[in-house]
Amino acid sequence: MASRFKKVLRTVKGFTQRLTIRLLAIASVLAFGQYVLNADSRKEYTAMSERVTEMKKLNADLLAKNVQLRLEVQAVQHDDRYLEQVARQEFGMVRDDEVVYAFK
Repeated sequence: MASRFKKVLRTVKGFTQRLTIRLLAIASVLAFGQYVLNADSRKEYTAMSERVTEMKKLNADLLAKNVQLRLEVQAVQHDDRYLEQVARQEFGMVRDDEVVYAFK
């Protein structure tokens, strides 16, 4: 009876070992397949992450430019000296009592 029990126990151990090896082999094949199939997804993720970083930088730059333009608009609306400076630089305007000499 004891030898029969030992024989069954050896059979169960062998079956368990074979099953474990097979399951590990299947899991390895599936993991490798997942790795191969997701290679494109990783590339896309990396590209999208870089794009998000670029967009965040662009957004910060645009916010800074927006603040600068708001300050400029306020200066044009409320500061006569600044408005005169812009008119002279951008449009070449002069006062009525000034004379413009053009040299060639």
